[in-house]
Amino acid sequence: MDFLMDVSHYGATHFKLTLFRYVLAASVMSICAGWLFRAWMNRRRIQERRANWGDIRREVSYSMLTVCIFTLFGITINLLQDMGIAKLYWQWSDYPMWWNLISLPVVILLHDAYFYWTHRAMHHPRVFKHFHRLHHMSRTPTPWTAYSFSIGEIFVNGLFSP
Repeated sequence: MDFLMDVSHYGATHFKLTLFRYVLAASVMSICAGWLFRAWMNRRRIQERRANWGDIRREVSYSMLTVCIFTLFGITINLLQDMGIAKLYWQWSDYPMWWNLISLPVVILLHDAYFYWTHRAMHHPRVFKHFHRLHHMSRTPTPWTAYSFSIGEIFVNGLFSP
């Protein structure tokens, strides 16, 4: 029973956090692009087409699938910690100060390299339609496109976290 309670707690926590980050980032960028900087951005448009509500609904729908699967990654990480297989550090004192100062730039660099190479690999003709085509269905991307992935791409993107 404790296991199910842990999974439920971890799931709720990760789902809320992942959904909050997605909605916050997409909303802020939508407000910026749609209202605050609309005139400035309109002068720099690359294409005439604008995303319609159907495009945004599709992007948000697939993004909710991404949020759910990213939640499963979060649950898995927490369960691995509970089993002693993984260790999460929450206190500055868990590592020396020099590591605290360089860890964020190191993780950003590693994630950027991981994302670049996996994204490039997903553009290979043999895997594109299975992994990345759905993301490119957003011909006129909106901020809501950020998490609009196929299941394969979700797993490729999510694997970096563990």
